[in-house]
Amino acid sequence: MPGDAQTAGATATLPIEGMHSESWVHTIEAALQCSGPPCTASLGAEKAFVEYDPQQTSPQQMEQAVTAVGYRVARLNLY
Repeated sequence: MPGDAQTAGATATLPIEGMHSESWVHTIEAALQCSGPPCTASLGAEKAFVEYDPQQTSPQQMEQAVTAVGYRVARLNLY
């Protein structure tokens, strides 16, 4: 259940290579939504900031979603 102490959320920052326009930001956000987590992507920072439930998805699944739409995650930063 969201907010439950047993399902504490996690945060990931995904540095994304090749994000050069606002339409690409929307493509990445849509891909991450499809894999489960809510997120925001920043064109200026070339990163996606994702809060997710580790019981529902994983950073590797998010990376696969980004890769599937033609982008590359440089490295994952988990908090």
